[in-house]
Amino acid sequence: MTEVLGRQLPMAAISNAVLLTDEEKARILALPRKEFDVAVTRTIWDERDAVSQLVGPGGTMGSFPSSFLSTAHRDALKPAVTYAFRFANKDVWKVGWTHDLKARLDDINKHVPHEALGGQCWKGWLIQEWASAQQAYDMEQRVLSECEGSSKYGERVHCSEDLFQQLWVKARKM
Repeated sequence: MTEVLGRQLPMAAISNAVLLTDEEKARILALPRKEFDVAVTRTIWDERDAVSQLVGPGGTMGSFPSSFLSTAHRDALKPAVTYAFRFANKDVWKVGWTHDLKARLDDINKHVPHEALGGQCWKGWLIQEWASAQQAYDMEQRVLSECEGSSKYGERVHCSEDLFQQLWVKARKM
């Protein structure tokens, strides 16, 4: 790392994105490299398997709606929405449910390294309003259950816009 960048990165680089200078970016991009689709590498599949063993089949599927009172209050009987956010203009969708769509989108985008991705982020795309969180959660699960296999990882789905529209409409009608 120090040979290429000329410096030691801070400890935060272990778990967080660290902004590189233009000169550091140029040094990295000048290195010989071979590009490949990481979504189909053995390493990625092994990592997904390890996560699945920890969290159970299907990876994370989002939080289950429930009523409780603690530091935060979530009311399963309060109106909620099922959402599908799209990452930039890619065929990648994030499916979930929430009581506060703007806060949820803001929160998800806090974890995107915008500086490394040229400002790309999640955008609101499809929204279905429901009278309760349970209904919103149920639709979320219907959409995700239609996307089994390699096109789904947790709450993210990789497929064409047309196919995702079809899945969404089908799940909304059930």
